[in-house]
Amino acid sequence: MLYSQAGMMDNALKLFDEMLQRKTCTLTEKSLCGVLSVMLDNNIHDDKFHQTSETFVKKMGAQELVTEMESKGVVKPDIGSYNTLLGGYLDSGKKSAFDAVVKRISENGLEPNLITYNNRVLRYRKIKECARARKLLDEMISKSVEPASSSYNAIIFGFCKVGDLESVRKVLEKMVSDGSTRLCKIFTL
Repeated sequence: MLYSQAGMMDNALKLFDEMLQRKTCTLTEKSLCGVLSVMLDNNIHDDKFHQTSETFVKKMGAQELVTEMESKGVVKPDIGSYNTLLGGYLDSGKKSAFDAVVKRISENGLEPNLITYNNRVLRYRKIKECARARKLLDEMISKSVEPASSSYNAIIFGFCKVGDLESVRKVLEKMVSDGSTRLCKIFTL
């Protein structure tokens, strides 16, 4: 990831590719998340990435890399890998890719965590489907995933943007009753 932050994306992908080819290092979930972050930070999604270098990683997009690593048994992606994909697709506005990752999480029997839910809440808020985001809050609680103040804030902000002040009041009341008022943003109506 340091390569990516320094603008040396090619070096980062080349290093990962060498790790795969030489098999001198054990690939872990952390290394997979690292290369996914590099790819997504540099807008290498599921479009084929063509450069002069013919490295393994550059021939595929982020989601394809996860599939490849999993199918070859190199690394078993966990919820962290999928959360990295969700965050990247959310930031880039790739809605169908985002939805495909949510589906894969379910198909792979992984349990969503707070980050997964917050990404999904933000996805719904961005498309002004605040009622669906609110239902995710209930789902989180039913699955013993404790919502953070950021979860509530995202939903409140969404309802404010669409002018549904009654729903804002209900979510605020729920937040207070759950004791999640720490770090709450203040919204001007």
